[in-house]
Amino acid sequence: MKVISIINMKGGVAKTTSCQNIATKLNMLGHKTLLIDWDPQGDLSYIVLEESEIKKNTKNMVMGEDINSCITSTSEFDIIATTDEEALVSTIEGIKEEDRHYALTDALSNLKGYEYAIIDCPPTEGSLPLNALIASDYVFLPVTPEDLAIRKMENTLNLINKLKKRGLEIKVGGVFATKADKRLSVHNDNLIYLKENYKDLFMKTVIPANVRLSELTRVKESIYRYAPNSTGAKAYDELTKEIIEVIR
Repeated sequence: MKVISIINMKGGVAKTTSCQNIATKLNMLGHKTLLIDWDPQGDLSYIVLEESEIKKNTKNMVMGEDINSCITSTSEFDIIATTDEEALVSTIEGIKEEDRHYALTDALSNLKGYEYAIIDCPPTEGSLPLNALIASDYVFLPVTPEDLAIRKMENTLNLINKLKKRGLEIKVGGVFATKADKRLSVHNDNLIYLKENYKDLFMKTVIPANVRLSELTRVKESIYRYAPNSTGAKAYDELTKEIIEVIR
């Protein structure tokens, strides 16, 4: 099984939307995929599930319950949900220090039957993103073509490189642009910057600013079910295929 973190320490860069649609496409292609909502805000869980559907969540998993019993199935993918912001944070903080950053790694070691696990990471520093990075084989970084998002993405890359120097075995699979509006000169300038400065790390697929993608939180569906012919669906189709090529 390959474990993938989708991370950027800047909020609003389409991490959650990317996780939802990449996981859906992987399952459509026959790769059984589990989503883990590792952001204590629980946005991913909110946009794909009704609260009544969730029997167990990330808190149960971290407290030592079998990870396989914490999974909620949907028609498009399986997910381990987060429903209580304080519960996940306080549970992690309650683990003794020498084990705290390995809670997710320990849980995933018992996962059965999946080809991929995708972690939706919080836009913060601290133990939660460290847990995700330590547990992951690959990391992909979404970034809107805006100055602050790029700065935070670069900070995230610096953290990953520091962890790699300390022995963390993780590969940076790529950086991909999201919410790109080519009518805006600042977006075009920053896309050029990303391409020139990150070269092979900058992925070919650019996710466009697309109204159908922005409506997904309301309809509780992936872009493939809601608007399969939209530019957003076509972009995530190409991005997912790129990711598969990287992690083979």
